[in-house]
Amino acid sequence: MLSACGYGLLFAAGTDAMWTVLTGAGVLACGAVAVGSQLTDLALGAAPAEKAGAASSLLETGQEFGGALGMAVLGSIGAAVLLLAAGLAAKSLR
Repeated sequence: MLSACGYGLLFAAGTDAMWTVLTGAGVLACGAVAVGSQLTDLALGAAPAEKAGAASSLLETGQEFGGALGMAVLGSIGAAVLLLAAGLAAKSLR
């Protein structure tokens, strides 16, 4: 719920509302940290003590891979939108 409020503040912020953007980003980060810590506790708490290291490394690898994949997908979508908006996509197909 806290992250949703942060997203709402970011959505409502105008181009000249630096403090609204900073507040929204802070609220969003607080919500993300609260959820992330609970998920980490849940994942590591379910693993047996002798497998805690493997569970921790698997969790960290999954988080890093998910972040990298998300950035790659969003970057590709952003590049495609930019090319379409600039009219370069049609020229490159010829």
